[in-house]
Amino acid sequence: GTDLAKAQKGGFFSDESTYYAITQSLAHDGDLQYDRGDIVRIRRSFWGGPTGIFLTQAKDGRLFFAKSYVYPLAAAPFARLFGTHGILLANGLMVFLALLRGFLLLRQHHEPGRSFFFTLTYFFASVAFIYVWWITADLFNFFVNFTGLFFFFYRFPRRSWNWLAGAFFALAVFSKPNNA
Repeated sequence: GTDLAKAQKGGFFSDESTYYAITQSLAHDGDLQYDRGDIVRIRRSFWGGPTGIFLTQAKDGRLFFAKSYVYPLAAAPFARLFGTHGILLANGLMVFLALLRGFLLLRQHHEPGRSFFFTLTYFFASVAFIYVWWITADLFNFFVNFTGLFFFFYRFPRRSWNWLAGAFFALAVFSKPNNA
């Protein structure tokens, strides 16, 4: 289930190819420029290569990725260490942390068993669990919005922790402006 290249028959398109390419470029080149090295690197894993990739051209003719890079930036260290599996690991960690935060938030108002049940019900009643296998920003957007809400509503002993909500909401808006 984690061999994305095999599952997708060696190719991918649109948002997935763009986010994968951005992640690989940030992880290995440290830039957002699309060049031959990016194509060679992508074709090592996805032999069909990317199609429908979102690019923009600078005045000097260089090509750059035309999607928000906040999700690829978060996934880049994992991709650098573990390749494509690292991106899925980052997605899995986001799911785990969202579930943990949901449980902690609900535990302030309910017993642990009910909190756990409500958290799992909320997560599996949505489509969020499917996004674990997608290399798109959808799961990241869910994660940063949920984390922002957690830091906004959780009753910390020190209220200064609640200010982290603003940082996560800012990441959500930078990732996708309609999150505002």
